[in-house]
Amino acid sequence: MNETENIQGTCNFFHYESSNGEMKFYGNPILWFHNQKITGTTIYIQNDEKNDSLIKNIKIIKNASYIEKINSEEFNQIEGDIITGFFNKENFLEKVIIQGNINSIFFLYSNKEKKIINKSSCEILSIYLDKSKKIRKIFCEKKARSELIPIDQKTPKKFLYLSKFDWKEKDKPKKNQKLLIHKEIEKYKKESLLEKETIKNMVKK
Repeated sequence: MNETENIQGTCNFFHYESSNGEMKFYGNPILWFHNQKITGTTIYIQNDEKNDSLIKNIKIIKNASYIEKINSEEFNQIEGDIITGFFNKENFLEKVIIQGNINSIFFLYSNKEKKIINKSSCEILSIYLDKSKKIRKIFCEKKARSELIPIDQKTPKKFLYLSKFDWKEKDKPKKNQKLLIHKEIEKYKKESLLEKETIKNMVKK
């Protein structure tokens, strides 16, 4: 099963444009895939022009938030004005660029016993992921500030989360409620074909 098929979400409005393969989610959109959660004012997903089962990029506009669950208490977190994620030909997220008013927390592991939090803020943040989806490079630009905090069991919980952090497993769509991206696309395609056939028949008459 590929990455796209695993995306599920909720929103008040969903629009699919068949001419360019773009999907738009707005009205409190929340997308979940694997152990990641994405929220924002508006979310766009651009499919590959040649294969709409592959994602080309994803963009979150305004109040953008990206959370990656590591375990029940540890989460990589990013907040900013705009978040853009780029996918490779194997449909895996390989690069993320965040712009404007950025705050982030990343968990770094020197070994199993020692953990370090990287808390940073800047105007442009670039993240590169490896094939196992682990962060391999982080670049922070313009008004960059970074702080490394060693953590252990005594570290106050407030250091582990951004102020707007929100991860609730119960908010994930249930099986009978979830928006499965490809099913929605197929539905729109069928409706579009039916509409075209209807127009053709009307013209013939």
